[in-house]
Amino acid sequence: PLAGLLGCASVQCFNDYEDRFVDAQNAAFRPIPSGRLRARDVLAAGHGCVVVWVLLSMPRSPYAAAIVVLVYLLTRWYSRAKRATLVHHLLLPAALGLLPLYGSLMVSGTVAPLAVFAGVSIFLIDINMNIIGAFKDLWDGSVHERVLPVVWGARPAIVLALIVGLVGVSVQAIPVLTGRCGALPLVLLACGAGLTISSRLRLYRSPRASVGASALAS
Repeated sequence: PLAGLLGCASVQCFNDYEDRFVDAQNAAFRPIPSGRLRARDVLAAGHGCVVVWVLLSMPRSPYAAAIVVLVYLLTRWYSRAKRATLVHHLLLPAALGLLPLYGSLMVSGTVAPLAVFAGVSIFLIDINMNIIGAFKDLWDGSVHERVLPVVWGARPAIVLALIVGLVGVSVQAIPVLTGRCGALPLVLLACGAGLTISSRLRLYRSPRASVGASALAS
């Protein structure tokens, strides 16, 4: 739990730091543009969380500590890449997809097969969420970064997000269908697939920022 807290805190710090100028126009209520926190303090806190995270992980598994460093690099590149390339849609999902592998290494010292399935699924599902999350920043007058709904167009981006998200859900079903775990997760996966389909279709019919925020919540 402590490692998860440190990881989440560091990602949020770096994201807020890199997005501070865009947030000043798009989301002035956030901690840095509102003046509640200073940018350099947020950046220092993010690095501090990463250092403690690595130090906690190293005695248990050097491989887990290496994953922490890789997650750090991916998250640091993420916000910067949004200004220049669509590859950023893969960076944060990749960082999140590594976390089940990290958890497995910390618990057992090895990467369990279920951790691999979970990591691949999280990577794909978060690509879906990352694309849909871009819609909530497309208000009139907002600073438009290089995101898929802007570059490809809203509806093609929604279709891709839906397909990738459903593939991610399907990956989670593989351990159930191959007998690696019980059938109960299928109920949750069916609910997740239903929410994904209904919210993305609603956004496809009305590709606006307000509907995008609702779809992301779903």
